[in-house]
Amino acid sequence: MHISRSNFNQSPIGIGNEITQYVKNSEGDFDSLSRTLTDLGLPQDEIDSLQQAVTADRANGGKPSYEGETGNWFTRLVARAAKGGLTVGVDVVSSTVSKALTAYFGGSS
Repeated sequence: MHISRSNFNQSPIGIGNEITQYVKNSEGDFDSLSRTLTDLGLPQDEIDSLQQAVTADRANGGKPSYEGETGNWFTRLVARAAKGGLTVGVDVVSSTVSKALTAYFGGSS
């Protein structure tokens, strides 16, 4: 699966043995992040929870990061994947979702 969007940073991600996923989103662009997470197979309830966490972090005067509510969301997502509560596994969450979040935060992936 390849996600094609112009004007975004691109990071190739290996998933499993055969699939290459390209994470493309830019710093602070939640719509792009949401599309990436949807394309990865995350359910809408998780994306909605992430948006609430991002909003809470901003309301508290910070920017979203692996600390604060956004970090708490990521930790819960990993736990949900580990329990088999998602259609994606822990490996996808810990690598691909992490890279998508890092790009959204403005760090290098």
